[in-house]
Amino acid sequence: MKSCLFFVFAVVSSFYSFASGSDLTYEQRVLNSLMLGEQNPEPDVAQSCLYQSYQRLSRGDFEAVEAQVKSCSICDDKTNVVALYYCHKITSSSFIWMGKYAKAYQSLIETLKYKEELVRLGFDIQAFNGLTSYVKNLEFHKISEAHLSVNNKGELTLGKFAVDTGSIFDTRKKKCINAISTSKVNYLLNSHETFVVCDDDNFPYLNYPKDILGLIHLSLYERIIFKPEKSSGTARVLGNELKLYFDFDTIFFLSKTGYDDSEVNVCLDTGSSKSSVNFKFYRKHFNKLIELKTQAVQSSNSKGNYNIRGKMLDSFDISIGGRTHTFKKIPVFIDRTPWFHCDVIAGRDLILEHFKEISFEKKIIYIK
Repeated sequence: MKSCLFFVFAVVSSFYSFASGSDLTYEQRVLNSLMLGEQNPEPDVAQSCLYQSYQRLSRGDFEAVEAQVKSCSICDDKTNVVALYYCHKITSSSFIWMGKYAKAYQSLIETLKYKEELVRLGFDIQAFNGLTSYVKNLEFHKISEAHLSVNNKGELTLGKFAVDTGSIFDTRKKKCINAISTSKVNYLLNSHETFVVCDDDNFPYLNYPKDILGLIHLSLYERIIFKPEKSSGTARVLGNELKLYFDFDTIFFLSKTGYDDSEVNVCLDTGSSKSSVNFKFYRKHFNKLIELKTQAVQSSNSKGNYNIRGKMLDSFDISIGGRTHTFKKIPVFIDRTPWFHCDVIAGRDLILEHFKEISFEKKIIYIK
């Protein structure tokens, strides 16, 4: 589950978003695959220009994204606002991950030219305005490394701040002096709260009752070190590697489960204490999971504990670095969540056990 704060980029009430493949046109299947972050779509979808642009984003080939998107004829059709939305979404996301915030801002502004039609189709444009205000005030400054600690609450921290990869924004509990804008933020299951975007420091933040470093800020660090080891005077040994993938507002790795041979997106959420299986995976394997008892399952994030409708799996396996990690008593969320593109949410229970370092510079996760 998204652990803290983020703006909803995806279609809220799309007419195609969860329809069966046979009910969709080719174009709708491409856009549906983009919304769900599919890494192994149908062959004809995989060959589409726009999907290949997304794949460049996903694999961290950020410098090539803009030219790829510009080569897509669908991005020249000014009447197809959903396609235009994804054209600018892919482009602006690549700029954000590169720290080219001014160019990201310009791409977001282009998206807002179609806001009336997007609102009619169910897009959360009010929140999109908030993201645009936030990005406008970002400044890029690369930092070498961050050494994370675990506090007495079991949270990952950097100094006084909780580290939350489930939030793309920084937040501060101090009173906002220089308010840039107020914005609706989607929190948990489409429950909107109003936050103030502030620019009192050299990095903007949302006014919120907790000090949090979000994902955009963390991506400025070349290395995020989870468990620093004592120096022995020799070259450090980082162990096995996982490829680090990127989505529009999330980082993830690919893994296999025991349900089929396809890879799933495992999104990283350091703000969540426990891992979970998301609605996307439940939808794919509905026939295998429907018989499980529906109940209220508890999860927790940077704000606190909450209950959500779901099911409970006694055991669930994912592959990680050539080995198998088995979750015991893992919740399965059966309602749509804002994390449309995540099959599994990796919380601190998995991250602290296996992760040694995330290298944004090399786009690699080092594990034990």
